[in-house]
Amino acid sequence: MLLYPLSGRGTTPRVGPDGAVHFAPTAHSLTRLSHGRVARLKSPSLVGFRATIQRMNLLITAGSPRSPIDKVRCVGTVFTGQTGALLARAAWGRGHTVTLLTSNAERLPEVPADAGLSERRLMPIVYNTFDDLSAVMQQQLRSKPIDVLIHTAAAADYLVAGSFAPELGTYFNVRNKAWESREKPTMIEQPTDRANSGEPELWVRLVRAPRLVDRLRGPWGYKGLFVRFTLETARSDAELRGAAEFTRKQSEADLIVAGTFESMAHWVLMGPVDGRYERVPRRELADRLMLVVEHMRRTNQGSWHDE
Repeated sequence: MLLYPLSGRGTTPRVGPDGAVHFAPTAHSLTRLSHGRVARLKSPSLVGFRATIQRMNLLITAGSPRSPIDKVRCVGTVFTGQTGALLARAAWGRGHTVTLLTSNAERLPEVPADAGLSERRLMPIVYNTFDDLSAVMQQQLRSKPIDVLIHTAAAADYLVAGSFAPELGTYFNVRNKAWESREKPTMIEQPTDRANSGEPELWVRLVRAPRLVDRLRGPWGYKGLFVRFTLETARSDAELRGAAEFTRKQSEADLIVAGTFESMAHWVLMGPVDGRYERVPRRELADRLMLVVEHMRRTNQGSWHDE
């Protein structure tokens, strides 16, 4: 059984001369991690318990890149970066050093203003487009040792490859789902600075985006622990677990957090932890994921630099 404090309530991280992070939590802030299960402990006998955690460098991605149609319009997703911000705050609260790449400057984790220099271990970097995210991820992974990469950003599946308006006499036949014209259907590409707002309709061409996860291990040479977030289509826990494990292996991730569009606001599946998946309430995800990452570090599970 491993005992660790939760971030935030009742915990004060201090970095020792050996680089280890020490906590002196109150009893109500402790959790238990045993055989992949986490539960809150409220025992007065645990007051004064001290846990030592090896300090880690984390890179966390959050939010969603935008794909510009022109200088004033873009295509994006509904994801705001809230999960990544919560994870960054939890990691910082447990004494780790965090670089947060986010698309949302209004969803930055709150860090006490009076934190000393030794505790200013969180650096947010705001990105905008897919190319921005790709470039800064590559730069971060290649410029310094990253122990853990937590990829929560909803990287775009498709990118804008131009916007077009039908030429006079060209129209879209809704019934046939085809462009028609008396002669040859013709589309006029719109300027990239600002598409003509006077057009009766505007068509945006989307092309498949490169997969950032395919660049991590090979082209970018990342060898640390990789935690991937994924949104799957599944009707049962068993289907979700199977889809998550397939995605994890395909992307060479050590750990995966998977949900469906219907369930993601309430719970997710996380694993494999000691060989198993378990359902995690969304409100507990940040703390429990950090516990699992620290557990994997202590037990040398997954990918680490020093292997």
